[in-house]
Amino acid sequence: MLGHKKIETTIRFYEGLLTDDAFARYDGLIEEMRSKAAARPSKPSGSNIADDFDEGDLL
Repeated sequence: MLGHKKIETTIRFYEGLLTDDAFARYDGLIEEMRSKAAARPSKPSGSNIADDFDEGDLL
């Protein structure tokens, strides 16, 4: 169908494309989280990191 003689070749090709997209999305999410963290005022040194956790950041 796509000119590949073996289905394995097609799978490897498209698998690589999906991996690239996944990494790009992950990088975007990390950048967004870093930007949000940089915009927040800093906490006193005795604060707990769990205080800043927001489950919405993971979605």
